[in-house]
Parts: sequence; structure tokens; C-alpha cells
Amino acid sequence: MKITEAELRDRTIPCLTVRSVTMSVCTVEVELDDATYVLCDSQGRVMRFNGVEHARNALTHLKVEQAVLLHDSPYDEMVGTPEEPGEPIRVSLGWS
Repeated sequence: MKITEAELRDRTIPCLTVRSVTMSVCTVEVELDDATYVLCDSQGRVMRFNGVEHARNALTHLKVEQAVLLHDSPYDEMVGTPEEPGEPIRVSLGWS
């Protein structure tokens, strides 16, 4: 599901996830009302950020209780187990 930044302005976000898509591109997901939403612009396109700092600076005005970085680990590919992707790396972020 999608949500825009404008829809989040007066809400407290229990968990915001910055998902590392590639080396320099991140997207943002928020958990609200037992559902996960992808942050989109006013035209419905998924918002892209150039790293965690770019996302934090652009969204610093949002009320966030917990923020995490989710980054896929290349470890399993490196050791030759491509059948099942490994668990992503989760890192807590200071948001305010």
C-alpha cells in the first residue's frame, strides 16, 4: 500500500524503515494501523532517497517513535548459497 508525506504530517509513526535498495538508493516504509505503507510522492511514485541521511533530512519533521535501516546482506551470495536469500541486516537509527 502507498502513503504520501502529507498524509503523515499529523500522525505519530510507530516504526519507519529506511530500506536500502541499491548502494545509493533508499526507499521508506512506515508501519501504521497494523499495515505497512511505502512512502510515495503526490503523484503516487515511490519516493527515492540517496542514502539514510538524505531520507532523514527530508523527513525530519515527521514524528517517528522508532527508525531502522534494512539492508540486504550479500554474505550468502559470497559464500555460494543463492537458493535462499539471507536475513536482512537491521540497524536502529536515531531519527530526531
